[in-house]
Amino acid sequence: MADYVSVLATQAQRAAEKMALWLIEQPSARAARERSRAILLEDAVAEAADGGASLERSDASIFRRVVPKASARPTQPQGAGTSL
Repeated sequence: MADYVSVLATQAQRAAEKMALWLIEQPSARAARERSRAILLEDAVAEAADGGASLERSDASIFRRVVPKASARPTQPQGAGTSL
């Protein structure tokens, strides 16, 4: 994810992505991802091809959920979930 930066991204969007990447790599977030992944792997569906693919998409899903939080700026509110 971090290797690609859109030429159309604003500085604020790049900063939000950088913050989101930092957040998901924090020890508590990493531990939560590992616990979630272990729970998912215990499910029989995970053994199926589609189930395995779902596990691989889980990190992308987490990232999509973290970016809006990382872009929220309490000192400069623009409304929750709005683009910068």
